[in-house]
Amino acid sequence: MSERLRKAFEAEAHLIGSIAVSATISIGVASRSSFVDVTTLLGRADAALYDAKGAGRNKVVVAGG
Repeated sequence: MSERLRKAFEAEAHLIGSIAVSATISIGVASRSSFVDVTTLLGRADAALYDAKGAGRNKVVVAGG
């Protein structure tokens, strides 16, 4: 789902006033196991987002562990 969102965002022209610009997004994804608290989950997603940005942007990265 995240990859479809990223591709759809990249394919659209985005208007700034009357000027069409291209834009991309990076997405960090983390899944929750029953023993992980919300703070840890958000930290993993945030780390995955920074990994996506560090790997050249316009990517989806799924957090490990």
